[in-house]
Amino acid sequence: MPGSQPKDSRPAPRVVLVEDDRDLARAICAAVEAEGFAIVHLGNGEAGLEYLSNSAPPLLILLDLSMPVVNGWEFRRRQTQDPRIANVPVIVMSAHQTGVLADAAGVSFYLKKPFAIDTLLGYIRRLANRAR
Repeated sequence: MPGSQPKDSRPAPRVVLVEDDRDLARAICAAVEAEGFAIVHLGNGEAGLEYLSNSAPPLLILLDLSMPVVNGWEFRRRQTQDPRIANVPVIVMSAHQTGVLADAAGVSFYLKKPFAIDTLLGYIRRLANRAR
């Protein structure tokens, strides 16, 4: 029927990806969008923090630790100091064995690169279900 709205016209939950590896970011974005989430990709921590300061808090943040400009550790430190985004769940992705340190930083999940996209999507679904 013309002019009718879909039953659920709410925007898709938004995920923010802060990752400097463009190929990995493309693969993650495609998989996350295929799951029905909106995703915004930013190439370093400074760009991620700037974006988050000018937008509504997202469902969650996917965060690489080794990036130029502002790395993931500094991003996380500054995120926890900003009351608007301090409690946004974070999934850390890193090629380094930093799981214990990531736990200490209070992140929701840690993935060692390379990882299976299905594992990442499972973590995203779990966090999305918690948010409901």
